[in-house]
Amino acid sequence: PVNGVSLKGIYEGGEDRLDIEEMNIDLGPKVSLVLPAPISHKMPLASLSLKGRYLGKTQRLEVTDIVADLRGPSAKASAVVDGFNGIRDIANAKMSIDFKGSLVDVAVDQLDRYWPAALGADAHRWAVAHLSDGNIHQARAEMQLWLDNGNLELVSVDGDMDVSGVSVDYLPPMPKVRNAAAYMKFDEKNFNIFISKGESETLKITEAEVLISGLDEFDQIANITVAIEGAFGDKLAYLNNDPLQYAKAIEVDPSTAKGMAETELKVNFIVENALTLDGIKVAAKSKVRGLSVAKAVLGRDITGGDFDIRVDKKGMDIIGKVNIGDIPASLAWRENFGVKPPFKRRYDLK
Repeated sequence: PVNGVSLKGIYEGGEDRLDIEEMNIDLGPKVSLVLPAPISHKMPLASLSLKGRYLGKTQRLEVTDIVADLRGPSAKASAVVDGFNGIRDIANAKMSIDFKGSLVDVAVDQLDRYWPAALGADAHRWAVAHLSDGNIHQARAEMQLWLDNGNLELVSVDGDMDVSGVSVDYLPPMPKVRNAAAYMKFDEKNFNIFISKGESETLKITEAEVLISGLDEFDQIANITVAIEGAFGDKLAYLNNDPLQYAKAIEVDPSTAKGMAETELKVNFIVENALTLDGIKVAAKSKVRGLSVAKAVLGRDITGGDFDIRVDKKGMDIIGKVNIGDIPASLAWRENFGVKPPFKRRYDLK
């Protein structure tokens, strides 16, 4: 039911022109707005106000100052529609639509309720599948749409979001980046996330970028960079999750590793559901201070080490100074991965 409607405007029959100075619709607390096909989306709507005009001779609809109460979140928008000849003719119409809008105070877990999938379908699909928790303080979007006999084409979209407390599932089943402060930018080709702080398990995320490209193509490509600070043992355990499993590859128990590390992890892959290590390009570089690992070199403990570590899919290089047992040494450790490497492990000690 509609609680109330007020309308103030002028219609000029000779010009076939309607000017709406103000229209207010109060729908109450339990009503939803159903957007017709081809958008086909239902969202909560408590009240709506707008101003605008319709120019019948040129079939142009201009809607300005749209303000909507979405039962919690609020929205502001404007739109210009050319080729509009009434709601009944939408299914057979040819219309160009220029839309600009913003959405305020939305829970990330409710994004799907307020973002129609038809408006930026690929960006929508990735965001809904990989973002959770936290709040969107403001989301903005400008888009151009073309409607032709019921078929809606997204010509262009440009938008962004300011988010806090969000969880980003950037490489399932790796642990998510949680409680992140992020700025997100998207268009018809890309969805990019710039994280200024966050955490993943016991590790601190100081900076991260998740760059998804190819939203307008068959394959989407992910380029991810994550800067991580924390205990070296925790970091080994983190990198031992599927699909990476690096601690398993070098035969080191993460629980025996001590020290602090700063790491930059870079990952590149085609976004797909059944992702394995074969489909991932990955590299990491770390600076480790105060490293100690039980039975790491020739069955002996190493302690007091300061190391630079580089890892990719082919292998790992560890270079630095360390105590092996009670003997100070310079260590260069090369570990090769793969089925038939030229050698598996080599230590150069001085």
